[in-house]
Amino acid sequence: MPPRPTKFSSFTQKHWRHLSIATLVVGLILAKIFAPDLLDGNQNTTVDIPKTTSPAPATKQGLEQLNTQLAKSKIDHISDGDSFSVRTPDGQIYKVRLRGVDAPEKSQAYGEKCKQSLIELTGRSTIVVTAHKSDRYGRLVVSAKAGGKDLAMEQIRKGCGWFYVAYASELSPAEREAYAALEQQARKNDTGLWREAKPQAPWDYRKQKREAD
Repeated sequence: MPPRPTKFSSFTQKHWRHLSIATLVVGLILAKIFAPDLLDGNQNTTVDIPKTTSPAPATKQGLEQLNTQLAKSKIDHISDGDSFSVRTPDGQIYKVRLRGVDAPEKSQAYGEKCKQSLIELTGRSTIVVTAHKSDRYGRLVVSAKAGGKDLAMEQIRKGCGWFYVAYASELSPAEREAYAALEQQARKNDTGLWREAKPQAPWDYRKQKREAD
């Protein structure tokens, strides 16, 4: 006579399959939570980092390399009387700011007129852009010429900007003298924004807005 099954052997025969299935299910759930790639077959998944449009580091070598591209760039968009964007042949877009001039903000008096002035200066000419540094907003601070004329000087001459004296040390002595003379001439002739009795300097306007916010 065969031996009578014990309580333990009876439990094993009756419930082992159910216990194994439950263990497998729990294991799959934990794997899905903590190692989803193993279940999805993506053990070697990589993430493509998008190409940025931020300026090259403002080192001498970095700017020299960038200026090679900027020499062949075209204007992409004009923001205001001293700021615009250029697109290089490789499709990169750089926001730039003219050095030596501070034009009215768009929301200021003469803001739109001075933007239009820059559009007219650049609309029919090849632009020659040279980057000198990048500012705290990530823009390139540049000198730029259209039709052989310095855009910053032309904006000041047309009464569309102040000589930006806060950064005068970044200009050569000859440039500082020329920019200051052009502003004095525009003031004397009531050209552009100097028709106003007390035009507000853009840096004062920006400070006022920051304090109001």
